[in-house]
Amino acid sequence: MWVKFKNFLKRFLPAPARTFNSQMQMVFQTMHELQNSIQSLNDKQESIRQDINQVKNDIPNKPVYWKNVSEREIVRRNWGDVCEQEDFKDRFLQLISGLDGDSITTIVRILSRQKKYLDSDSNQLDIYTREEQEELRSQKDHFKKEVFKVSDDVYIYKNYLLPINHFEAAVFCFRHGLDQVKTLERVKGKDIIDVGGFIGDSVLIFNELLPNRIFTFEALPENYSLLQKTLELNKLSNTIAENIALGADSGSIKMHVAGSSTSSVERPGISYSSVVEVPVTTLDDYVNKHIANIGLIKVDIEGAEQTFLAGAKKTIYEQKPILLISIYHNANDFFEIKPLLESWNLGYSFSIHKPPIRKITSETLLIAEVLDSW
Repeated sequence: MWVKFKNFLKRFLPAPARTFNSQMQMVFQTMHELQNSIQSLNDKQESIRQDINQVKNDIPNKPVYWKNVSEREIVRRNWGDVCEQEDFKDRFLQLISGLDGDSITTIVRILSRQKKYLDSDSNQLDIYTREEQEELRSQKDHFKKEVFKVSDDVYIYKNYLLPINHFEAAVFCFRHGLDQVKTLERVKGKDIIDVGGFIGDSVLIFNELLPNRIFTFEALPENYSLLQKTLELNKLSNTIAENIALGADSGSIKMHVAGSSTSSVERPGISYSSVVEVPVTTLDDYVNKHIANIGLIKVDIEGAEQTFLAGAKKTIYEQKPILLISIYHNANDFFEIKPLLESWNLGYSFSIHKPPIRKITSETLLIAEVLDSW
C-alpha cells in the first residue's frame, strides 16, 4: 500500500533537485550533440557545393543556340523555307555538284538548321556538334576575353589594333577561310582586292599573306574613317583605301546605312538608319587605271555580290584570282553564285566555308580557286 501511495505522489510532486539537474544535463548533452551534427551537415553541404563548382569549371555548360530574333527574321524574309520550294531539288543538286564532302556537309548543316529554327518555338536549340561546342567554348575563354581596351579609340587583340571594339571571330580566328585555300602561296607578291572593307579588320589578316598591295573599298564615310584609323594604328603602308563602292556600272549609287550591314541592296528585316549616295565604279575600270596584278579578291557587301561580279568579269577572266565571296545574305546568292562562276568556264574549283560561330547562316563563304595551273 505504501509503495503505491509513493508512486502516486511522484506523479504530482516536483522531482528532487538532484534528479532535475541530472535530467537537464542530459538535455544539454543532447543539444550539444545535435549542434555538432548540424555543423557536420553544413560542412558536408559546403564540400558538395565546392565539388559542384569544380565540375562546372572542369566541364563548362554545353553551348546551345539561343534563338536570335533578328537573324531568324532576316533569314525568314531573305531565304524563306527554301527546302519547300518547287525548284529546290535542282538548285541543291547544282550547288553540291563537284564539291568535296566537307563542303556538302556544311551546306546540309546550314539548311537543316535553318529549317529547324524557323519551325521551332523553343528559345534554345541543341544543334552544335561536339567539335563546334569545344570551339565555341574556346572562343568564349580565349578570344573575347583577350580583347583589351587601351583607350576609347584603341582596342587590341593579339597584335591587331582597331579604333573600336569590333573583333569578329570569322576574321581574327578563322581568317576568312584562308586555311582552306589550297593555292594561297600564289597571293604572295600580288595585289589583294578587299571589297567591303568596313573598318579595315580584314586588311590586317590579308597583310600577313605578304601581298604587293591591298586595295580596300569602303563606301560608307563613317566606316571609311574608321578604316583609315585602323591603317594608321597598324602602320600599314602597302594598303590603298578607297571611299567608293564597286558595282556593275560606274556613276553613283544609294547605300542603305546600318553599320556593318550597310549595303546598296535593301534587305528585308534590317533596320536602316538613313540612305546616302556614294560614288561607284566597276572593278574592271579600276584595274585598267591602276594596273593591278591580282592574286585574291574578297567580297562581303551584304547581298550586292552578284552586282559586283557583273562589273568584275573581265578582270576575273584575265587574272583568275582566288575568290572569297559571301553567299549567306540571301538564298539567291547561296544557290546561284557558284553556278554563275561555273558558267564562265574558267576552270575554278569550289569549296564552302562556314566558321563555327553562334550564328547559323552568317559568314558562309564560297571559295573559288584554279588548281590546274598551280
